[in-house]
Formats: sequence, structure tokens, C-alpha cells
Amino acid sequence: MTTRGHGCTFASEFQRFESNFEECMSLSAIEKRFEAHTQSGVQMARDITGALSKLCNRIEGYRSRMSTIVVAERREQEQLSKR
Repeated sequence: MTTRGHGCTFASEFQRFESNFEECMSLSAIEKRFEAHTQSGVQMARDITGALSKLCNRIEGYRSRMSTIVVAERREQEQLSKR
């Protein structure tokens, strides 16, 4: 015993629900699909950061050793020039 107006209202409400549900499911699927890619990207960024940090430490050690060598050579040059 539904009147014609109520049937149209329910039909349009169901279509709206269906559309909203589809959009929600699509967004959820996209989030799930890209979650693994996002995590992979985060891990790559961490790995690169770690590698660059190690590289910077090695370079700093190299600079420190080179500075020590240069200072020693300058002292040696000064000693030789005084003779």
C-alpha cells in the first residue's frame, strides 16, 4: 500500500545510498591499494636516509684525516724552511 510518491522517494534515496556506498568503497579500495606502495616508499626513504648518513660520516672521517695530514705536512714544511 505504498503511494506513488513514497516509492519514488525510496528509489531516489536508494540510488543516493548506492552512489555514496560505491564512492566509499572506491575510496577504501584506493587507500588499501596504495597503502603498500606508501609503506614501501617510506621504507625506501628510511633506507636512503641511512645510507646518506653513513656516507656523510665516512666523508667527515676522511676530511678529518686529511686535515690532520695537511697540518702535519705544513709543520714539516715549516721545519724544513727554518733550516
